[in-house]
Amino acid sequence: MGDHKHLLFAINHVFLPPQLPQAVDLNPQSEHTLCQHILTAAYEFGDALSHDEKYIWSRIPKLIEQFTDAHQGLKLSEEDILHFTKAAQSGDVLAFLIRAQNAGLVIRKEIDSVIF
Repeated sequence: MGDHKHLLFAINHVFLPPQLPQAVDLNPQSEHTLCQHILTAAYEFGDALSHDEKYIWSRIPKLIEQFTDAHQGLKLSEEDILHFTKAAQSGDVLAFLIRAQNAGLVIRKEIDSVIF
């Protein structure tokens, strides 16, 4: 039954057009499973690229891993954002979902700066 629930969650959040929610369907396990499937697809896509393209694409799976790790629960804390920002290397891109504001935050870390 759990796999069926995760499949329906993926269909509603990936393939169907956005709709106003009739009820909140937030489910950390379903979101984590969806992120894991996206991560697997990102790695498989990268395997099909040329050497030069792989270098450019290599940032994407890293970003998806970070996003998946950061969003294991329903809330994202200031400490979580600081942890991932400090751990990021130059050239890394970080993505965070801020549910309370229905917004996203994208951070790019460079050698001598951080871009929001």
